[in-house]
Amino acid sequence: FLPRRHSLRRGTGGCPVSRPLREILIVDDNPADAFLHREVLQGLGVAERLTDAEHGQAAISVLCERRKQSARLPELVLLDVNMPVMDGWEFLDQASDHGLLATSTVVMLRATSVIAAESIQPAAQRQPDAWLDKPLDAEAVARIVHKLVRDASAP
Repeated sequence: FLPRRHSLRRGTGGCPVSRPLREILIVDDNPADAFLHREVLQGLGVAERLTDAEHGQAAISVLCERRKQSARLPELVLLDVNMPVMDGWEFLDQASDHGLLATSTVVMLRATSVIAAESIQPAAQRQPDAWLDKPLDAEAVARIVHKLVRDASAP
């Protein structure tokens, strides 16, 4: 499996933040959901590049390859909870164990029918930095990216 990469241009309305993120990694096994995530992100113009991984193990491979090449890791990881091969919780634990998330904000994606997702896996070594419901809400994504950019610019 090779991840697909997409170059992004600013949406027609302009980027809602002072600068777009360099990269967002989307980890979702459902092609329709991944397509909708890309549509929202492209419409907002919040990233220069999107990289897709179809499950947690594929995402680990992407991040390990980046580290091996001394490339920067994505600033934001959008991570589905339930996936085959390696789910979101397993990804969080393994990626954290290998130091692959030290510079990334992780947002866990959940189906809106999931109640109290924060309590699903309380024993996980690392918890996500935030939760978003599927389908992605453009305003919620813009707030997260705005905070990332603001925090990165702070002295």
